[in-house]
Amino acid sequence: MKKIFTAVFAAMILAGCASGTASDAPTIFEGKFIGYNNEYVEFFLDAGNGEYQEMPLNVAADGTFCDTLYFGKPLYDAALFADRFMFRVSVEPGKHYKTEFDITQDGVETNFRFIGEGEAENSFLAGFWKEMSYVDDIVKRFSSSASFKEYIGSVNSLADSFKAQLSKINNKPFRKYYENEIDATVTHCAVYYSVLQINKSGEYAPEKEYLDFMASHKLGEKELNVFSQIVSYGYDGIDLGALMKAMGDMTDKSNLKSVSEQLLTAFVGAGNTTRLASGLEYYQANFSDADENIVKFCKDALSLGPGANAPDIECVDLQGNVHHLSEFVGKPLYIDLWASWCGPCRAEIPYLAKMVETLGKDPEIVCISISIDEEKDEWLAKVDEDKPSWPQYLATQAGQESVSKAYGVSGIPRFMLLDANGKIASVNAPRPSSPNVIESLKELL
Repeated sequence: MKKIFTAVFAAMILAGCASGTASDAPTIFEGKFIGYNNEYVEFFLDAGNGEYQEMPLNVAADGTFCDTLYFGKPLYDAALFADRFMFRVSVEPGKHYKTEFDITQDGVETNFRFIGEGEAENSFLAGFWKEMSYVDDIVKRFSSSASFKEYIGSVNSLADSFKAQLSKINNKPFRKYYENEIDATVTHCAVYYSVLQINKSGEYAPEKEYLDFMASHKLGEKELNVFSQIVSYGYDGIDLGALMKAMGDMTDKSNLKSVSEQLLTAFVGAGNTTRLASGLEYYQANFSDADENIVKFCKDALSLGPGANAPDIECVDLQGNVHHLSEFVGKPLYIDLWASWCGPCRAEIPYLAKMVETLGKDPEIVCISISIDEEKDEWLAKVDEDKPSWPQYLATQAGQESVSKAYGVSGIPRFMLLDANGKIASVNAPRPSSPNVIESLKELL
């Protein structure tokens, strides 16, 4: 089960290993975590073929570390996790890095520095991560542009500023890697212009400049699958039929059926089913060999709209007692689906704690957390560390199957809301970190 959810999460955050000659030379990684409080620290690396490698970093109680690691090849965009923090760093075999990571400020993951070896590369990377790594942030920054020409001009200016910084770094493979990353980011930003247009007007009516750009910047199936995952989580209510039409200009015809299916699956997995029907209609109308399993998957998801009976999720409490969702009938129920290994899930915990505190001892809405951890001990360790004041449960095998199949969940965190009668109010409810979350939940009931 972990592999299913990790694959979605990792696809959004990892660029993968840089090409290069494998090396058995060790990397010495030395430094300190400021604000360290017994967090579990590890490199989470793309091992290829959809597999991921976890490489723990041994950290002392005072936050200091000096570990010998074997990366095998240069990693110009490696993910280093410290609990809910994710730092993206550049590391290479045979080097000795002296570093410092600050984990005292929630949500700020660019507070790190390398001293001496790797300093230029990682200083650049911190700025790139903050300003240009997340395509969605760039899109929103330039979303008020009056035309595609104006929009892509702003994106290119940002790209040029980072290429200028990159030209000063004396590491040719690193420079080449990020020149390609910058160019790819520009292309992805261009793709998202169609998303902006559909969100604004409700239809896809591309400008000539956009079509000319996409004609020479076609995306592959893998790139569009990542695009599907990101859009499914970030754009609630977008017309999926119009978006499928737009994808026809983003890629070669040979990819269309596959990427359309991925788009439908991604929206179901994210619980974003508001305009799923339009996408399903477009899919069935434009592909004579439509996959009946995909069609059924979408129709099942559409049946989980407001007022539908909520499929059961079997789970156990901290003492091992078995529970079912039907036990919570009587008050609206807010369900947090999470796992101990999920960084974004962990980032929501302080917000959920504040939400529970605001709701009080006799809450209008009851909050529970259900973990999809496969290892009970890992779940118990995180619960013991966080000491949450609201009920904690671990999904059984049957419960995990219900989460992935009955609810179609393929990525976490996910938050769901049931009404007082156990009926579905939303299978994609606002996160605890959302502005005015309690008021938003009440509006759904």
